[in-house]
Amino acid sequence: QVVCDLYVGYNFYSEEVSLALPKLATGKKAKKDWYLKMDSASAEVVYEQEELLEDQQYVTLAPYSICLLVGKSGK
Repeated sequence: QVVCDLYVGYNFYSEEVSLALPKLATGKKAKKDWYLKMDSASAEVVYEQEELLEDQQYVTLAPYSICLLVGKSGK
């Protein structure tokens, strides 16, 4: 069974915004990180392979966009 955290970021504003990300709980097994799974502002929109976020504290969203982040332990 795979357990992961989800974060949905919304930007309905006409300018780019940065949103603070919640801290991920660390368990006995491994540290978790945020990965980008979907970004409506990207040409690819849904990523086949999640991309590790460089900044684990904030995510920046383009104007009028939505993103989906997955919190999970490294691959």
